[in-house]
Parts: sequence; structure tokens; C-alpha cells
Amino acid sequence: MPSWEALNAYLYERCVGEDARPASGRGDTIGALGQEERAHLFPLQRHGYPCCRTRAARATRQSLVTFERNRYSVPTRYEGQRLLLRAFPWEVEISDGQTVVARHPRLYGRDGEQLDPLHYLALLERKSARSTWRAPSSSGPRSGRRSTGPTSTRSGRPVPRRRGARSCASCNSTRATRQPCSPPRWSGPTGCAAGPLMASSNSSTRSLTRRRWRQRSTW
Repeated sequence: MPSWEALNAYLYERCVGEDARPASGRGDTIGALGQEERAHLFPLQRHGYPCCRTRAARATRQSLVTFERNRYSVPTRYEGQRLLLRAFPWEVEISDGQTVVARHPRLYGRDGEQLDPLHYLALLERKSARSTWRAPSSSGPRSGRRSTGPTSTRSGRPVPRRRGARSCASCNSTRATRQPCSPPRWSGPTGCAAGPLMASSNSSTRSLTRRRWRQRSTW
């Protein structure tokens, strides 16, 4: 059979055909005897009998409920809660005991998933509200984001800045810039030698000191 609907139509036709068949040893057809017997039966119950398999299930962190190796989605607010699952021949119904929270077509394979995008809409709205990223602007860096300095043109990663204080060669003043303390000339023993700033290291300090003494001896 190509589908469940085709199978049901075929079974209905066979049942109607059986009503016209004579009952063995009764002298009447099966349909006529059925009508006589129906008058002695109890009335049907008010609510229909749920022809299904009922199972208790728990929603995972991904808001999924597993039944027979297949997963069905539920709204995100039921994450981690115990739910009631009813497996009908054509659909799966999931409820919290009072209200139906999800319905999906039933899967008969394995490791399949039935997801409803509307079940995750509340989660997407909550994440978009918490997001602080904005679209990049052509005029400068993103607003609300702290600049991290120059970046590499190839990888886009920030170029690490050189750390450490720089000291003047003569007055030993520590500064954070590369500019000299005064115009580039020797101002005497009491002044500041306006030479280039250098990193604070012992070998570089000794070499620069010897160079300054050689310049003083030539005057």
C-alpha cells in the first residue's frame, strides 16, 4: 500500500463486502445479524478511547523528547520537565498532563527528528535581546566596543603592542612616548640630554653612556 489512507480505504471496502456474506449456520447475513446484536450492546462512552501508546518522557536541554529512537521538539519553556507522550498511528502528541504542547507526525524509522521552528522562537528572541553586537560602520569602529589597536591585514587579529617604559639616557626620566625630553641638542651636565629614548636594559644603557662621554670629550 502506498499510504495509510489507501490501506484504510481498502479495509473499509472489505468490511462492507463482509456484511453481505451469509453467516455460517445462522441463515442470515453478517450485516443483518450485526444490526440485531447492536440493540443489546452498551452505549459508547462519552469520550473516545485513545488508541495510542502512552509514555512518560523528559525534555532535554535542546527541548527534545525521545520516543523509539526518534526525537520530537517541544517549546523551550518545557526544557528539563517531565511530559506525557501519546503515540498514535499517524502522529505523536506531547502534553504536560493538562494541555497539549506539541503535535508531530509520527516517525517509524530511527534517529529521526521532527522540529517545529515556532518552539524555538522564544529562545531566539531572548538571545537577540541580549546580543550587544551591531553592524560594522564604514566611518570607524563599532560603537559600544572598545578598540584594541591596529590589526593585521591578513588575519584580522590585533597587533600586540610593545610594553615597558622607556627612559631618557641622561636624566633617567621614564616616559611612555618616543619623543625626547627637549630639543635634540646637548644642554650641559645639569640639563637633559635630548637624545633618542631607549628601552630600559643594562647593555643599551652602558653603550649609550659611552657614546655620550665620547661626544663630550670632543667638545
